[in-house]
Amino acid sequence: MKAQEHERESRGVTSEWHSVGTSPGHGAAHPALAGGPETAAAGETQSAQQNEAVAPPQPLRVLIVEDEAIIAMEIEMILEELGAEVVGAAMSAMEAVDYAKLHRPDCITMDINLKGDRDGVSAALEIHEAIGIRAIFISAYGSDDLKLRAQSAQPFGWIQKPIRTGELKEARVRVRESL
Repeated sequence: MKAQEHERESRGVTSEWHSVGTSPGHGAAHPALAGGPETAAAGETQSAQQNEAVAPPQPLRVLIVEDEAIIAMEIEMILEELGAEVVGAAMSAMEAVDYAKLHRPDCITMDINLKGDRDGVSAALEIHEAIGIRAIFISAYGSDDLKLRAQSAQPFGWIQKPIRTGELKEARVRVRESL
């Protein structure tokens, strides 16, 4: 409160109470202005408490699963520009499962063709079944058979390569809404 008075004085504004928001014969336009300084101070305190209670949302935590390093870096750059936190990157299905269990991201961007003997759909299915984390599939492949196979992993969506920032942004919004 002292800082506010000092600020008013430095701008040439006195700290006297003025009847703001009222007109002769009428009540205050706002309840905080009705009773004088005590009521206004209570209103300021309540507003401050409301502002403190609304914390900014935590960044979306994402695991990237992509076997091509350049594409993984592109996805990471886009996600970070969108305010997400990338918790790791995996190049195989086995790494994806291990990283997901270790880092517990909010979602996973999942390529279909990965290094090793398993693909991204099998990794997404295992991760979803084990810990409930869902994926956004990002792939050049998206046949109906593949989508049908991945359906029980309840993906947030499919993004066709080459990646467009707008599509990734829309998918991020769907993830955020489901959390």
